[in-house]
Amino acid sequence: VKWTLRSSIISNSLSGATQLLLLAHTPVSRKVFQFFHCNELGHKKLLRADYNIDCRSAEYYSFMSLVIVVMVGFTVGLPVVISFYLFRHRNNLYSTKTNQRIGWLYDPYVRGAEFWQVHDVLMKMVLTGMLIYIPTASRAGIASLLCMVACCNLNYFQPHKNKVLFWLSQISFLT
Repeated sequence: VKWTLRSSIISNSLSGATQLLLLAHTPVSRKVFQFFHCNELGHKKLLRADYNIDCRSAEYYSFMSLVIVVMVGFTVGLPVVISFYLFRHRNNLYSTKTNQRIGWLYDPYVRGAEFWQVHDVLMKMVLTGMLIYIPTASRAGIASLLCMVACCNLNYFQPHKNKVLFWLSQISFLT
C-alpha cells in the first residue's frame, strides 16, 4: 500500500511537471529560434524580433549563452528525454510499474503510437519556430508540406483513442 501511494504521488508530480513543460515548450522554443533570427540592414545586423538589439553587440553575445542553454536543455532536451525514456521502456510500457509511473504520457494513444506526444511537440516547434529561417516566399509551401506529412502520419498511425480528437487533429493539420 505504501509503495502504491508513493508511486502515485511520484507519478502525479511527474505528470503535472511534464505537462507544464510541454505546455511551455512551443512558446519558449519559438522565442529561442527568434533570438537567432537577425536581419542585415545597412552596416548593422539587427534582431528581427526587436530592431533595438544589435546582433553583433556585447549584450547580445552575453545573453546568447543563456539562450543556448535553454535551446539545448529545453527545446531539444525535453523531446529527446521523453523519446529516450519511451524507447528504453518500449517493451514494458504496459507493465504495471511503468504504466503507473508514466502511463499518463501515452494513455490517450493507441498501442504503437505511444510517441505521438513527442510528434506533436516537434511539429509545433517546427511550425511555430523554425519556419522563420525559410525564405518568406517559400514559407507557406514548406508549412503546407509539413502539415501534409503530419496529416499522413496521423492517418497512418491513427494514434488517438478518441475519434473526436483524431478528427480535430485532422482538421487542424488540413487548415
